[in-house]
Amino acid sequence: MLHYTELPAEVLNLLRRGVVIPAMPLALDNKRQFLPINQRALVRYYLDAGARGIAVGVHSTQFEIRNP
Repeated sequence: MLHYTELPAEVLNLLRRGVVIPAMPLALDNKRQFLPINQRALVRYYLDAGARGIAVGVHSTQFEIRNP
């Protein structure tokens, strides 16, 4: 695991200034199939809104995608 002191100075300075790095939800249809066009649109939306990065592969429990 990377320690914060190992980050490049430019990245560390951005983080210290308080940049936004949203978590990336997965774009799925009602049958839980991946929607690549919608996923690209979501990335463009975040970047156009000023996000300085996107956290991909973040576990999210806000949406139920399966039966426990």
